[in-house]
Amino acid sequence: MNNYYTYKEYLMNLYGEKTYKLPIAIPVTCPNRDGHLGHKGCYFCSEKGTGFEHIGDHISVEDQLLSARDKVIKRYKAKKFIGYFQNYTNTYLPKEKLLGYLKEAASCDLVGLDIATRPDCLSEDYLQTIKDFSMETGLKVTFEIGLQIANDQILSAVNRGHTVEDFVDSVRKIKKSGFSVCSHLILNLPDSTMDDVIKTACIMNELQVDIVKLHSLYIAKDSEFGRMYQAGELTLGSEEEYVDRAVNFIGYLDPGIAISRIVSRIPEDDSSFSNWDSSWWKIYNDINQRLEISNIKQGSLLKPNDSDQ
Repeated sequence: MNNYYTYKEYLMNLYGEKTYKLPIAIPVTCPNRDGHLGHKGCYFCSEKGTGFEHIGDHISVEDQLLSARDKVIKRYKAKKFIGYFQNYTNTYLPKEKLLGYLKEAASCDLVGLDIATRPDCLSEDYLQTIKDFSMETGLKVTFEIGLQIANDQILSAVNRGHTVEDFVDSVRKIKKSGFSVCSHLILNLPDSTMDDVIKTACIMNELQVDIVKLHSLYIAKDSEFGRMYQAGELTLGSEEEYVDRAVNFIGYLDPGIAISRIVSRIPEDDSSFSNWDSSWWKIYNDINQRLEISNIKQGSLLKPNDSDQ
């Protein structure tokens, strides 16, 4: 039994049976790549974005979903499915264009849609359009929003192009519109501290996000961090430090927030560095063992007023 509320449990509570996400890619970019905010992207982001599992944005949404669903049914015996618009900043598209892709996905017997985007690319008008779509189709929509870490200096240093307050404002708008939120976090960005990790957990609690997805920093070959890593300009923390941070984050996180992931991975061919040349599964087990040995459960380190940090 896990010492935290897993995404698997969250989906089981929501849909009553085994439910899996199916990756979708569409032709879209990011304001941090097309010159609106910058050209290099976030320094940790590959030129491929973050979606390494999709089969290509040149393939129709329907065909992507059917291909992914066949694989998941064979491997996991899943019965229900969520379409995940995973790569880049999906709401950077004109809303009617994204709506067309959403409608195509909605025709594929799904129970929900997840839409990945940035906190500075979601207007109230855009949210209303997607709310109307959700009400018409009955599909549950979740927005996956990257914060990474609650420290503006570090966000600037990794070229995120937005602030912590931008993230807070975006989540409040999304929740007010009736959608769920999954927040993506990198717990070991260069120069971040344990205090940043704890502050980030407390912001998740205050905003009442529904899901968090924890990433261990990997270095994609074609990212700016990839260039810096090869040049010896990047200092990375240790595996032990990451395990400590994940354990403390979980200890400070409200137990009602589901945890989708506690360590990340990247295909070897795309990576200059990933998980200290260790298996993601080993790090996953190390975090769970540390939680057990330390008798830390999700939220057990919280004290009154911690969420006011």
